[in-house]
Amino acid sequence: MPATRRIFKRDGIRYPDAYVTDPLCCPSRASIMTGRYSHNTGVRSNIERPELGVSAGSALDASSTIQRYLDDAGYTTALFGKYLNKWDFSKAPPYFNSFALVNRQRGYYRNRVSVGTASAGVTNIFVSEMYNATIVRERTLGFLRSQAKSQQPFFLYVAPGAPHNPFTPEPKYADDTFGAWAGNPAVGEANKSDKPRYVQAASARLMDGRRIRTRQYRTLESVDRMIDAIYAELRAQRKDKNTLAFFISDNGSMWGEHGLLGKNVPYTSSVQVPFFMRWPSGPLTSGTSDPRGAANIDIAPTVLQAAGIPIPSTTDGHALLGDWHRERRLTEHWCNITKCLFWAAERTREYHYIEYYDGPNFDTANVTFREYYDLIADPYELRNLLRDGDPVNDPDVTTPAALLAADRNCAGDACP
Repeated sequence: MPATRRIFKRDGIRYPDAYVTDPLCCPSRASIMTGRYSHNTGVRSNIERPELGVSAGSALDASSTIQRYLDDAGYTTALFGKYLNKWDFSKAPPYFNSFALVNRQRGYYRNRVSVGTASAGVTNIFVSEMYNATIVRERTLGFLRSQAKSQQPFFLYVAPGAPHNPFTPEPKYADDTFGAWAGNPAVGEANKSDKPRYVQAASARLMDGRRIRTRQYRTLESVDRMIDAIYAELRAQRKDKNTLAFFISDNGSMWGEHGLLGKNVPYTSSVQVPFFMRWPSGPLTSGTSDPRGAANIDIAPTVLQAAGIPIPSTTDGHALLGDWHRERRLTEHWCNITKCLFWAAERTREYHYIEYYDGPNFDTANVTFREYYDLIADPYELRNLLRDGDPVNDPDVTTPAALLAADRNCAGDACP
């Protein structure tokens, strides 16, 4: 993604230690919009399963979102692309003045689209054969051009489907290659007897990770073109330097680490994401890297601080324009579309402690499995010290377990 790197890496700040608090798209987007953990947004899945205590987009309190606060402050707000799973396309997404909701249907070329405005509601629902990123790009450019002569500030949320499965590229990118990925020590892990059963049963290899990587990268070429076009329009309007922008994914992706593919799991490649912030005219030093543990829940408070809007006390994240440092991080997960995997984890620079549960209420459920990794000695999480067969090296997990119990129920300033 050379254009994206040029725009965000050269003229922005990179957060190499960034992560999502739940490695699943719908809960993660709710956290981006609210600055709150999934246990506080109520959005804990891509599906509606009330009997399991999990909900998708219907659980979100839209009155606590950045679009609501910016709308109240006089911003023109717009959304193009993915919104929240299970959202009723006949309803307008709250607090967005303009929108085009785009859901992929059978690949990337058959997209269900819902367009409208806050004042008129949904004005049209149709199926488009246009490529997903192309629809999002053209709708975004149309909005920006409509704002060309306006002095009113805007808030824009752009969410293409790539690089989500089934990884369908545009034909012109269908044969592109990107060099052979060497993998890492977690790919082809020889002994997984210390891992949960679902990990022991996983059998993905380096070649599987390479194949998915190539297919994902091909779809991201269209996203790169989209971002390049958006910034060309912002430059033409002389708004690019005074626009605060973020680039992030809503989850990571396993490329064969521990035999796993996809997301939903607590391991590093599943929760770690690319994360950039760009604001050339703001108080940022362009072309730098910030080692702090940034997260998706930090976007909303950063936006509000930059806009001069008070940050609600219910916000779990922290504004990145400050000088705070996160000593530890919480990640959590409940259900995806096909399966439930109940877990919560506490992570510091020194260790990663994970608990799995037999139900969705972590406070009353039984802990079925524990993992503990020394991230200094074992950054690829190959040796679970609690199950490696050597009782001499078993760590005392009293403190990590107590921190996890508190953090999975935290709210506001009490959160890490």
